[in-house]
Amino acid sequence: MKAARAQQQVLNHGGTDLAQRQIESELDRAKLDLDAARKEFDAVQRLAAKQAATGQDVINARQRVEQLELQIRSLEQRRFALVAPSDKQVAAARLDEAQASADLARSNLALSVIRAPIAGTVYQFDLRVGSFVNAGDLVATIGKLDRVRVTVYVDEPELGRVRTGMPVVITWDALPGRTWKGRVDRLPTQIVPLGTRQVGEVSCLIENPDRDLLPGTNVNAEIQSAIVADALTIPKEAVRREGARDGVLVLTDDKVTWRGIKLGVASYTKAQVLSGLSEGDSIVLPTDKPVKSGSRVKPVYP
Repeated sequence: MKAARAQQQVLNHGGTDLAQRQIESELDRAKLDLDAARKEFDAVQRLAAKQAATGQDVINARQRVEQLELQIRSLEQRRFALVAPSDKQVAAARLDEAQASADLARSNLALSVIRAPIAGTVYQFDLRVGSFVNAGDLVATIGKLDRVRVTVYVDEPELGRVRTGMPVVITWDALPGRTWKGRVDRLPTQIVPLGTRQVGEVSCLIENPDRDLLPGTNVNAEIQSAIVADALTIPKEAVRREGARDGVLVLTDDKVTWRGIKLGVASYTKAQVLSGLSEGDSIVLPTDKPVKSGSRVKPVYP
């Protein structure tokens, strides 16, 4: 494009500077020679009128003037002929062709550049050099890893206590002792099966400032629906139901009896007891052998 545009500019200015200067130099020299030839012709004519020059001298001087006039006309024609109308048309066509080639090159280059819809970190890239990619194929997985989205599977009976904005604590078995905090971002719109469970998929946004919580990992999540200070809690698996009532098997000496209790908030492993138990009561955990109210047992404390 630059070469074609430069050629077009040369033609618009009447040709190259070198050719123009050469013709102008020859024209200047020819005009000087013509002035001298005309003066010589006039002088020869005066001499011939006084019989001091021959007629042949006059003819020779006139021919010299005519030759120089012809040379000047030829040079002026050469100067105008440096650029013909067809030359400008050819130069314009070359510029259009170069422009079309450049546009095609830009288009091909744009097709070879893949741009992500967002700024972030590529954390999965499975393609190899030379792989052929069709339009719409997945090329890479990219995300902003300083904040990650975690899907927490909450059992159906517990979903009623989950609200948007509740705090969430994440732990990962691969990095014991580390915790990540966030909040519930979106509640589920339906219940889905997960193995033998019926769960809702609760979406949470978790802060990951060190970017060490990797996408695709399996984590442990705790949604804090309520916080109770100094609560009396029991293991959740110790709760037994009889009809519509919750209760536990309480140990008195070597005998167990069923006692109804009222529960408050609960976590995945513990439940708060509002009434029915006192601190220091011994209750029965699940065992391999069935234990019923009234059974006599030999207690073993964990």
